[in-house]
Amino acid sequence: MSVSIQPFVAGRYTVAYNSADCGITNEGIELQQESAWEAIDRSDAYGDSIIDGVYRGGNVYFGFEAKSFTSNSVNPFWPWGPLGQMQGTNMIGELASFLSSTLYLAAVTGTAWNNTGGDMASQIVSIQASYAILAPNIPQRLLFHSRLRQVPIRLLALPYTNSGTTVWFTVVSAS
Repeated sequence: MSVSIQPFVAGRYTVAYNSADCGITNEGIELQQESAWEAIDRSDAYGDSIIDGVYRGGNVYFGFEAKSFTSNSVNPFWPWGPLGQMQGTNMIGELASFLSSTLYLAAVTGTAWNNTGGDMASQIVSIQASYAILAPNIPQRLLFHSRLRQVPIRLLALPYTNSGTTVWFTVVSAS
């Protein structure tokens, strides 16, 4: 048996929103995490150079394109009510956290992710964002055409408290 020069990681993850399977995706699920901080800059000694910063939180996004046009994929695409309605039973002014749902990603058993022998970070079994909601100010687009109708989804993970710690999502790694 040959030994890899590096613990490379690959493998499919399933995606569910509000316990509903969103189906297969074009290129998997993208996790985007951004930090926010206030730059300490503009000084007489260092000019406009950033010399330090103050951590101010951040945001986490999950993005994917569902290959199936079903209610399971359309619900996270437009969580405010039925497609085409400005609001369903949800009213203007309701909190996003109230309308959010759980996003759950799970590694498919038997794929390369769990055969790497690498460190724990390379063996993520599942990710759960308990308060995921349509990302704000992102144009949502559906193509009605003779081609395959796919559903692009971009969700914002709202922070919440889990066992006394504020998190955007939780991770389960292989033991």
